[in-house]
Amino acid sequence: MLAFRDLQLESNLFLSPLAGYTNLPFRLTIREVGGSMERDPMWGAMVLAPLEIIGIESLADGAATIRTKFRTHPLSQGRVANELRRRLLGAFVGRGIKPYGGNFV
Repeated sequence: MLAFRDLQLESNLFLSPLAGYTNLPFRLTIREVGGSMERDPMWGAMVLAPLEIIGIESLADGAATIRTKFRTHPLSQGRVANELRRRLLGAFVGRGIKPYGGNFV
C-alpha cells in the first residue's frame, strides 16, 4: 500500500502525484510497446513521432488513467490508438502487471 497525505492506494502501479513517474516496469512496458509500433512496417508508417507519456489524467478507485500520445498521419489516430491499447493490454498481462483494478479476462 502506498499513502501520501489523504491518498491511499492498494496498488504500486500508478503515476506518482509528486514527480510524475510511474512504477519502472510499467513505464518501460509502455515505452517498449510504443517502440515496437514505431518499428513495425505497417504501424510505423502511420506514426510521425515517438510515443510520449504525458502523465496522469485521473486517479480514481485505486487506478490511474495515463495519457499517452503518438503523432500520426491524418485519419490514422483511431487505428493507431486502438492498436496501442491492444498491445499494451497484452504486454501488461504477459508481464504480470495488473493494468487496472478489478477482475478482467
